[in-house]
Amino acid sequence: MEKTKSVRNPFPWIWKVFKYEMKNSARILLPLYVTTLIAAFLHSMFFIDKIESDSVFGILEIFQILYYVILITSGVVTVVVLARRFKIGLLGDEGYLNLMLPVTIGEHLLGRILSVVVWIPVCLVTGFVSLLILSATKLVTSEIYYFDLWFSLAAIFITVVLFAYLVNAVGHLAKKHRTIVKVVTVTVILSATLRILVGVEDIVRNMVEFEFRFKYNSYIISLTLLVFSAIYGVVTYFILKHRLNLE
Repeated sequence: MEKTKSVRNPFPWIWKVFKYEMKNSARILLPLYVTTLIAAFLHSMFFIDKIESDSVFGILEIFQILYYVILITSGVVTVVVLARRFKIGLLGDEGYLNLMLPVTIGEHLLGRILSVVVWIPVCLVTGFVSLLILSATKLVTSEIYYFDLWFSLAAIFITVVLFAYLVNAVGHLAKKHRTIVKVVTVTVILSATLRILVGVEDIVRNMVEFEFRFKYNSYIISLTLLVFSAIYGVVTYFILKHRLNLE
């Protein structure tokens, strides 16, 4: 009787990679998000209870600047941490150990991408809640309630992280001058991406009525960016699958 080859179930391994990445990223990201919310709360308290004096007004301005610095920093750090986790986990110090585990390249990559898809919305929800806290002080505009704004930011953040995945994977192919290779890769891919985005914009402009385009243009661009993210992920997978060398 012939032995039937069992089909591997990838989901338990993807889940393990996902949990590991979430745990490691949380050490940096969660305190940062909590700090963002605290900064928004303190700023709103100073604004609501402010006394009409130059000294208090100066403190209010300092808190406002500090809040926006923390808010922007939380977004930037989120992208950097997620991109760096990929580099360390598969191309850096943890690469040898991780690749010795009974986990395929695809499972490693999907687990990490899943963590990106979770952390980006968490980052944006934190930003939204902090701005919602400030909305009581009338320091923010009603645009924060527009879903397309947050959807576009999510698409941009995810695209940037997957773009960093691809750049690091391509740069790792070079045995020498990896920094130069990465710079060239960034230039070429970014140029091609922007050209295609402009092309998509032109096609939409010619084929779609103005009212529809005006209303849904941000969604069209965001969905195009997500398509690019998928392409970056697929290309990264094939590079890691067939060309990965940690020597």
